[in-house]
Amino acid sequence: MKTRFAFLLAALLTAALLTACNSASGPAPSVPSSEPAAPSEPSEPAESSEASAAPNSEPAGDTPVGEFWSLPDDTPFIGLMEEYPDFDLMSIPPIRPETAEEGETVGKIKAWWQSLSPDDPLLKRNLTMTPEEKVIEIVHDRPVITAPGETLEDPETGLSVSVSSLKSDGYATICEFTFSAPFEGHFMYDSMWDDRSPGPASLPGSGSFDALTDENTRTFIYCAAFPYVQLAQRFTIPFSFAIDLRLEDCMVDRRTAVFPRVDNTREGVAPVAAQLSPLSFVVDFAVIGVEPPEKVQDLAPIKLLDGDEVVYTIPGDGAGWNCNLYAAGMTYVPVREETATVAGMYDWRQVSACIVYSEDHAEIFPEYARIDAIEFEGVVYPMQ
Repeated sequence: MKTRFAFLLAALLTAALLTACNSASGPAPSVPSSEPAAPSEPSEPAESSEASAAPNSEPAGDTPVGEFWSLPDDTPFIGLMEEYPDFDLMSIPPIRPETAEEGETVGKIKAWWQSLSPDDPLLKRNLTMTPEEKVIEIVHDRPVITAPGETLEDPETGLSVSVSSLKSDGYATICEFTFSAPFEGHFMYDSMWDDRSPGPASLPGSGSFDALTDENTRTFIYCAAFPYVQLAQRFTIPFSFAIDLRLEDCMVDRRTAVFPRVDNTREGVAPVAAQLSPLSFVVDFAVIGVEPPEKVQDLAPIKLLDGDEVVYTIPGDGAGWNCNLYAAGMTYVPVREETATVAGMYDWRQVSACIVYSEDHAEIFPEYARIDAIEFEGVVYPMQ
């Protein structure tokens, strides 16, 4: 049975190689700036730094920097699963090139990935996508609100709805709906809709409803692991309608942290992106050679600082906070040049996200203006 399973995976891998498309930067350390950085615009990856490693972690030395990348170069690629039955296919970036042949070796595939240009379209995923690339063109099959203040009316009941308030920081968006009259039941959306945004560039994400500010007003909040620029959703109750809202005109003040390139030879977790705003705090971190943490308590306490003073501790200070970890998936993480496995700049790594926002669908962090740095896994990073 095990041999049959390995053969099936090998066959799937072969098919992926033969049908793949033929085509074929993270934040930099800097002095804090008075201009807040936009969360969805990548900056140049930083030079390597010992600060990227968690304290008390030991260099891995000759430990491989990735399961696939450490395989012998002469390993036949097509028979990979037969020779390594426990191999994790997720350790390989999306497979290219289309011209892969039965005799292709792991070494040739690795060399092809390392030879890519950092600007290659194949690398536009999550951390490396531009704001324009995050926009999703959607064909709506029901009445749609495209801007705050627009009103839709249900022809059957005469009930109307408008988006009366919209605030976003690119990771968390609070959308307030005002109805012309009270209605019974819960405000509900269509969770089975496949092309809703913020889309694959920000997943995983989650939304919640029904912070009731008065009998005619309901509030919806959406949070995601990566920044997004558009909020689109279909609703089913109290009547069928949709929203498709661009967020650039409703952005609140926000600050980002600056990180060095990840040292991908050290086991542990390393931050790759973080943002703080009055609405939320998010830190994305790469997982190197360990199991992804399952809850925030598995990390060292995250501290939001004013100089040497701790203003907030996550998760400890959060009365009324939602504070969760999400496995955000595999993506290209900026790493030290000497151990980069993709395009001379990136490694293909699991990323997780810690997301903090208000349970009451409201602003959070009253002391936001004081915070000028964060401490993650014992290392302090400035915010800009």
